[in-house]
Amino acid sequence: MTIEAGAAAYGRFHETLTPESLGELDRLCAPDVRFTDPFNDLTGIAALRGIYEHMYAVLDEPAFVIEDIAVSGSTAYFKWIFTARTKGRGGMAIRLAGMTEARFDEQGRVSAHIDHWDAASQLYARLPVVGGFFRWLGRRFAVPAPAGR
Repeated sequence: MTIEAGAAAYGRFHETLTPESLGELDRLCAPDVRFTDPFNDLTGIAALRGIYEHMYAVLDEPAFVIEDIAVSGSTAYFKWIFTARTKGRGGMAIRLAGMTEARFDEQGRVSAHIDHWDAASQLYARLPVVGGFFRWLGRRFAVPAPAGR
């Protein structure tokens, strides 16, 4: 499989993701695939499947929309929007914008899946207890707009 074909298949996998489709990871990923995001750093298809299983355990209606895919050499970059709602009464709506850097091996399988997204502004700042602190930090380190604008 070419990198372009692998990237297209991996993007479709995420846009059509269901608990029942997790077996596709065996075909799409190398056995020693590495996954990293702001919360996790793990290796192997079973561990990667566990990330998605956990997502379904704690969130209602998780969904990815792939807005763009760019391929450079053996790496594909996916610009995405993720939406979900935390489970339970008064569940919080989640909307995250991010980018996945997916590296492919010679067989066109994903060997590394690295998620880049801003947990501080998109998640922590929205939490009741710690949110105020993160909003204060954001104001403290923001560069003031030039006068006259």
